[in-house]
Amino acid sequence: MIDTPVGRVWALVGDFGGVTRWMPFVVRCEIEDDASSSEVGAVRRVEQNNDVNLRERLFALSETDHSYSYAFVEGNLPIRHYAATIRLFPITDEDRTYLHWSGEFDVDPKDAAEMMKLIESSWTTAINAAKAPVGAEGR
Repeated sequence: MIDTPVGRVWALVGDFGGVTRWMPFVVRCEIEDDASSSEVGAVRRVEQNNDVNLRERLFALSETDHSYSYAFVEGNLPIRHYAATIRLFPITDEDRTYLHWSGEFDVDPKDAAEMMKLIESSWTTAINAAKAPVGAEGR
């Protein structure tokens, strides 16, 4: 739960190319081919501080639903067919936001535990970090 209205959280989290603003483990993120970060089909190149490098394609975006979905195009993790969705839900009676992040992927059994731990840790870190910048901006 984020103690900030959904519109303000979306301004931070909804920028497909702006993950360095709220994911502390991302050291660089660039949208390729001069595309807009709100353009379905845009590809972002993400470099993380743990030597993980990914290319991810935006395949759905809804400003109305405060959601977007993306998939790995390539990367140096032993994961295949990764697709994830980030969606914000307004908690209107308290002017707060619920951030839901879900995903699916295929992985060899020998790498499954390590990859689950990495992804869960990354998502938890990012969600917790999203609370700080949004809260610091005020309501």
